[in-house]
Amino acid sequence: MCHSDHHQSQKLPNADFIPQIQVRADSRIIRFPPTPPPRRRSARVARLSCFIATIMRWVVVLLLLSIGSVWLLRWVNPPGSAFMAWHWLEMQRVALFTPQDAALTPALNWRHDWVDLNAIAAPVAIAVIAAEDQRFPQHRGFDVVEMRQAWQRFQTGGKLRGASTISQQTAKNLFLWPGRDPVRKGLEAWFTVLIETLWPKERILEVYLNIAQFGPEIFGIGAASQHYFDRAAHQLTQHQASLLAAVLPNPNIYRIEAPSPQVKRRAAWIRRQMRQLGGVNYLYQLKKTVDHAPAADTFFLSITEQCSVTLNCQSADWGVSTKAAKTDVFTARTL
Repeated sequence: MCHSDHHQSQKLPNADFIPQIQVRADSRIIRFPPTPPPRRRSARVARLSCFIATIMRWVVVLLLLSIGSVWLLRWVNPPGSAFMAWHWLEMQRVALFTPQDAALTPALNWRHDWVDLNAIAAPVAIAVIAAEDQRFPQHRGFDVVEMRQAWQRFQTGGKLRGASTISQQTAKNLFLWPGRDPVRKGLEAWFTVLIETLWPKERILEVYLNIAQFGPEIFGIGAASQHYFDRAAHQLTQHQASLLAAVLPNPNIYRIEAPSPQVKRRAAWIRRQMRQLGGVNYLYQLKKTVDHAPAADTFFLSITEQCSVTLNCQSADWGVSTKAAKTDVFTARTL
């Protein structure tokens, strides 16, 4: 602020604490406070900012890695899964720290054989869908209807049951660890969105059937069919497929080699659901979401071959006719 020589300058707020500089020019005195130095952030704030920036960089990197991994596994068959790795580590821990229990545990070499979807019997695919996720062709990863029904049952005094879809189970088994903690649930939802966005339904079903656990040391439909029934996956019957699907909720307790009455009842229920869904015809709903690729056509055409060779599409077993199945396959061929 400018003032004349005979005019007494006015004090600025807190002028007693701000040094003033006087500059004489043209018989006038200009008084102003110096530019205050920039405030220095405290060391605690600086460390916190650095920590947050580091976390954000890692989050971005992990997001990009997860997207890249899911995209790559659309085309490349995974050699195993995170659940298999956890299972192997658990067996190693038992053998190392509790040798007295090691003799009671199975051998450390668990079985896993990859089988392409077109080499898996059609009854296996429909049995798994009937048992685990009957709205699999329609939803986008989350069965909102089943989740709402489960919550309503819980509110009326029933037990809170899970409503995980095949897509969610694939994400959990392939990428994550066992448990029910919130972090794992959040990551499961993220990977489910990625899988449903980047994979067709056929790929989700194929990966799920090849990494699902069917016994204490048995992973995948290829190993399960050979171990329990001594036959290839494309030779499995409707009854055998229902038994395999019946143990999926807890294969460490439910056993295929000696099925309990509960497993038998669940297998019979699955076969009824398979017929009510329409049998093999229900699988053709998946073609609405699949890319028009040779692998997808091969999958649908393999169902026709199974119908004609194993007669798994007869109306007595499925509630549909072989002629109807062949008509649908012809439609899939021409897409």
